[in-house]
Amino acid sequence: MLYTFGIMKDDVPPDTIEQAVATALSVDAVSLQPRLYDVIDPNVLVRLLSDRYVDIPVQVSFEFGSHLVTVTNEYELIVQSLRGAEQ
Repeated sequence: MLYTFGIMKDDVPPDTIEQAVATALSVDAVSLQPRLYDVIDPNVLVRLLSDRYVDIPVQVSFEFGSHLVTVTNEYELIVQSLRGAEQ
């Protein structure tokens, strides 16, 4: 299953990513395993998506548990199940 979320410019991407994956899994974000910081450095992610790269399209994709997460600096967050039709 594929979930697409819009990100507000002032949203903190790590919190937004954890909440989006939790929504896709129908669980509370606090109970997610692994945690985002176990998968990717949130500080690096924030820097990559910062306004300093506004003229360059940036897309970061990584596996987060059973999902593929893609975040862009164009305020888009996509969460896709890696388990095919199971989710």
